[in-house]
Amino acid sequence: MKKISITLLFLLLTINIKADLLFNKIKHNFGTITQFSTVSTVFFYTNKSDETIKIKSIHTTCGCTVPLNYKKILKPGEVGSVTIIFNSEDFTGLISREIFFETKPRLTTKPKLTIIANVIPKFKFTPDKLIIDIKSGVKSYTRKIVLTSQLYEKFTIKKLTYNKRALNISVNKISENKYYIILTLYSDYIKADKFHYYNEKIIFYILTKTGIKDKILYFIYGRKP
Repeated sequence: MKKISITLLFLLLTINIKADLLFNKIKHNFGTITQFSTVSTVFFYTNKSDETIKIKSIHTTCGCTVPLNYKKILKPGEVGSVTIIFNSEDFTGLISREIFFETKPRLTTKPKLTIIANVIPKFKFTPDKLIIDIKSGVKSYTRKIVLTSQLYEKFTIKKLTYNKRALNISVNKISENKYYIILTLYSDYIKADKFHYYNEKIIFYILTKTGIKDKILYFIYGRKP
């Protein structure tokens, strides 16, 4: 009986020492950024409890999001901060990542912070991919695509990697930030049927005016009836 009473007392004390952190914001929107860029923001937090809070760890839902330089011990009333770094290299589109805190003692409400970004590619293909329905008796198909810098910066196509038996490619520079590319696809190399697409990939190696090297992919899909 005495052992049970001690256990209950311990549980009550554990519940009573739950602490609270007050954040200046729980969400940050980076807005529209370009792919391969790295952005950061700072979240501030205040210990609003009567207990010292130890931040054991801060973890995120993706390796692309990293917490840095955060204050680990906060006495009552103290203010800390954490810098959140987001690397957009591997993403495009609307991206959302979450940040979680592990503390001692446990918080009354476990904090969950969120960062949001709309990541647009540095370079844009028009159309974004080619889909070709192969017709009987037609040996080749020629299409034109346009490659443009979304940042309107000068760039150079340094090299292309592709299947030279299946494709012939002609590159034409129109301006400092735009290229026309003429693609000819030879149907004899398309091993596919009406249920399965043939996939051809072109790798563009880009050098920008600022000396940054990029690698971008373009896909062509072919299907035989």
